[in-house]
Amino acid sequence: MDNVLKIYAKGSVRSVRVTTGVYAILLTYKNREKTISGRKFDITKNELELFAVLEGLKMLTKSGKTKSITIVTESHYIEQGINKHIKTWSKNGWENAKGLDIKNKELWQELWEDYLRINPMIKAEIGEHPKIKELITYERKVAELSGIDV
Repeated sequence: MDNVLKIYAKGSVRSVRVTTGVYAILLTYKNREKTISGRKFDITKNELELFAVLEGLKMLTKSGKTKSITIVTESHYIEQGINKHIKTWSKNGWENAKGLDIKNKELWQELWEDYLRINPMIKAEIGEHPKIKELITYERKVAELSGIDV
């Protein structure tokens, strides 16, 4: 685990359409952990997943250089985008193979800028962490108590 910082990120919505959702982020580095969670309104599932990853990257501080960052997600959309597509999209003007703008272009561009700014090797893998599930459950309960359907 040495100098590997892990960002566990998850977004959860009840519908794939534009809706309200909850997100949770857990950063682990050596023996330390930091978490945040919250709600987002008028957002799709994939946007929420990207938002959570970006929020995780924004939580990083300049202290303690890491050799690599691993983003752990349950989303194949995020994992494939980071590991297989983002470099090509950036070179192709954020267009897909059909010449159309990629979905969630602005969020992918922001993720790319964070990727370049931080400048270690960033990879993504499929996985989860029990604390993420706890945070998502907590945010759902808080939202429901507030009368918000998530």
